[in-house]
Amino acid sequence: MKKRPKQPVESVRAWVPWTLLGLALAEVGLSIFQWVELRTVQAGGTAVCSINTTVNCETVWTSPFAQRVSGLTGLPVAALGLVWGLAAAVCAGALLWRARSGRPLRPAILPVRRSGRWRR
Repeated sequence: MKKRPKQPVESVRAWVPWTLLGLALAEVGLSIFQWVELRTVQAGGTAVCSINTTVNCETVWTSPFAQRVSGLTGLPVAALGLVWGLAAAVCAGALLWRARSGRPLRPAILPVRRSGRWRR
């Protein structure tokens, strides 16, 4: 029987999972704010982020691309940001839980890396 090579022990600095979780939760908050702003615009109001013609959330939300994405998913683009933020928070929370409980980190590291990047 062939022995498997020993896997390296993964480790992270104590502040890394906390920072990732904080950033993910901040993104969740921003996405909720943008979704509320989108609903305000849909109700006939003006978004706070509609500063000028260059910096304008309303232009992004009503773009043909955003409309196609919304048609395919059934969710506005602002809601997709919330979905991503929640997924990132769950991944960061799993990493934090494993780091604090002394469990192996390897199962939680790949999802954290993938939630931050689409390809590598």
